[in-house]
Amino acid sequence: MAKSQLNNLSKRQILESLMHEQTQSNATLSRLITAVARTANLDPKKLSEMFVDDKGNQEYIDKFNAEVRAQHSSEHQKVTAETPEEKTDEAKSVEE
Repeated sequence: MAKSQLNNLSKRQILESLMHEQTQSNATLSRLITAVARTANLDPKKLSEMFVDDKGNQEYIDKFNAEVRAQHSSEHQKVTAETPEEKTDEAKSVEE
């Protein structure tokens, strides 16, 4: 929603609009998850068990995030090793 449109709406109208957009986003996400689960032939009972396992889900997310950070770090180190950083004039003058 554009800023000019927001200026003409009451706080209640803005809240209702945001809630509608959130509902639409949730519905889209739900359909996407369902499509992926069905495509992967996941058992609905097993999927529901995994869905409500908050501790297991959090552990999975933590492991995933740690792996993403490790891969980013590894990629950064490769790029740094392949392209030696040139010292700027300011860095050179600090060393002297």
